[in-house]
Amino acid sequence: MPLLRGIGLFLLFLITGAGCHDNDELVSTHSNAGAAGQAAGEAGGPGTVVSLELTPRELSLAAGTSSDVQATLVPSVGTTADVTSEATWTSSAPGVATVEGGTVSGHKRGTAKITVTASRLVATLTVTVTEATLLRLSITPPSPILARGMQEQLTATGVFTDNTTQDLTKQVTWSAATKTVARVGAAGLLTAVSVGSTDVSARLGTTSATTLVTVSAAVVDSIALTPPDPSLPKGMTRVLIATATLSDGTTEAVSTQAQWTSSDEAVATVDSSGVVTTIAVGKTTISVSVAGVTGSTSVTVVGASLVSIGVTPAASTVVKGLTKQLTAMGSYSDSTLLDLTNQVTWASNDNSIASISNATGSRGLAATTGVGSASISATLSGVSGSTTLTVSAATLVSISVTPAAPSVAKGLTRQFTATGTYSDESTQNLTTAATWASSDTTKATVSNAAGSEGLASTAALGSTSISATLSSITGATVLTVSAATLVSIAVTPAVPSVAKGLTQQFMAVGSYTDASTQNLTTTATWASNDSTKATISNAVGSQGLATGADLGSASISATFTGVSGSATLTVSAATLVSIAVTPANSWVFPAQTRQFTAIGTYTDGSTQALTATATWASSKTEVTISNALGSKGLATADNSYFWSSTQISATVGAQVGSTTLFLILD
Repeated sequence: MPLLRGIGLFLLFLITGAGCHDNDELVSTHSNAGAAGQAAGEAGGPGTVVSLELTPRELSLAAGTSSDVQATLVPSVGTTADVTSEATWTSSAPGVATVEGGTVSGHKRGTAKITVTASRLVATLTVTVTEATLLRLSITPPSPILARGMQEQLTATGVFTDNTTQDLTKQVTWSAATKTVARVGAAGLLTAVSVGSTDVSARLGTTSATTLVTVSAAVVDSIALTPPDPSLPKGMTRVLIATATLSDGTTEAVSTQAQWTSSDEAVATVDSSGVVTTIAVGKTTISVSVAGVTGSTSVTVVGASLVSIGVTPAASTVVKGLTKQLTAMGSYSDSTLLDLTNQVTWASNDNSIASISNATGSRGLAATTGVGSASISATLSGVSGSTTLTVSAATLVSISVTPAAPSVAKGLTRQFTATGTYSDESTQNLTTAATWASSDTTKATVSNAAGSEGLASTAALGSTSISATLSSITGATVLTVSAATLVSIAVTPAVPSVAKGLTQQFMAVGSYTDASTQNLTTTATWASNDSTKATISNAVGSQGLATGADLGSASISATFTGVSGSATLTVSAATLVSIAVTPANSWVFPAQTRQFTAIGTYTDGSTQALTATATWASSKTEVTISNALGSKGLATADNSYFWSSTQISATVGAQVGSTTLFLILD
């Protein structure tokens, strides 16, 4: 129907454009027959001539047979149009011949005029129906040979008794003896089914014809290359697949059987198996030929592309807390290698085990955070590579020994501490776990005994290295042993008591770091915290001599090189030191008296009359001395002349004073 609409529009245009012509001028049978023109649908101008032609123009039929007639619209400019099915067909003598859709059927001897009308154009042909009878049939082409899957149109021609021939292809009955080898349709279309031979017959009434049909193996009908028209990076190889479509509709891979060629081998080459190797940027045609059939495709070569990324080191193990630098190497299609570490995007599938940096200056640096395995990948332009990073438990990295570089006086000890730093930056006190050592035990030793690990004891002046070792990791520091220093001063006596006015000699003894002692009495600086109670001498020859000044207490200290010691001196009341009895060495006559006086001298230098408090005594009985109140110290000699002298004494406490009393004879 679209074709009819096109023709109708064309004719309408033709009619309106050539209005000066009448209808009779538009009806023509074949006044322009045989003229090759342009398409009937093209616009025409005034004077455009269109004809309706019938093929054949005359027709002779044996009664009972039929034949097809074609109606064609032919413009003076443009291409022809088959209007057989759209035309109106009529017969002037239906009893002789009828027509339907272009098929004329003869019924009895005679003639008939067939009229055809299409798009206001009319054409006619004369049909002669004879009484001739069919003499024989022939099939063309004779003995055809077809490849499996191919088709061939067979024609059945009838030869009649009047020596006329007629195409009876559509009237005959077609059949194939072996339908598994070949099939033939009602219109004589032969299809090769499988390899072999079979007879194919055409029959009309009692007349038949037979031909031998041979079916050979399927042959290549066409070749397709895949992928079609590929664009490949320089330096890359790509396998092209050649697939042949055979005459039976099946396909077959023929890459290894084909002959391959490249139109420009400077751009790309192709080997005998269809492997294309790109060489330079450009374009070439890759062709393949099998059994005389050729297929081809265009190959465009562009710049080299990234093919793969290798991440190194592969499958490495890192201690927790340490870092690992990874490298990404890109392999390109032209076989070049490029370090892509700073171009790729790095990623870890488990950041709780290991993370990977994409920061400028540290790209590809993996930081470990937990024990286990993580996959580290590097991606660029859709291409990825990866490696497995295994993180083991943190290990001891270093040991620090503190205090650092101490100086210790000979004889003292110093406690050292060992602190371990691990690969995950954690620290641990290893003092009791480490093995301690001194590089010079004559200078100092260090303990490994339970409870005193790391305790160094100094022995002699000099330096030694004090080290702590654990799991083959060692840390050390230098210990310098200096001269023994004064540790303390002991002031003795520690808690003395002295009577006011008396003195107390103090001694200062220093104790040193090496356990030695030294008398510092003459070298120390002495001091009293209360000189109103007691004073102490720093004078040469009397250093440390304290003198009680008043009742009370004073702290007496001795200081040397910043070290001090002290004792408390208590000053008590002055005590009686001596008693003087007067008169000294006096005389008396018999039966006379002599008064004696007792004077006491005290520790503070004071004196006091003790006559009334002292206890008096005489060494001779011939002389008595009174202890009676009011007459104490009064000595009386008797009338005896038998003594010459006596000792008169006065006693107070533990102090005794005495004198001699002589007897004078007349």
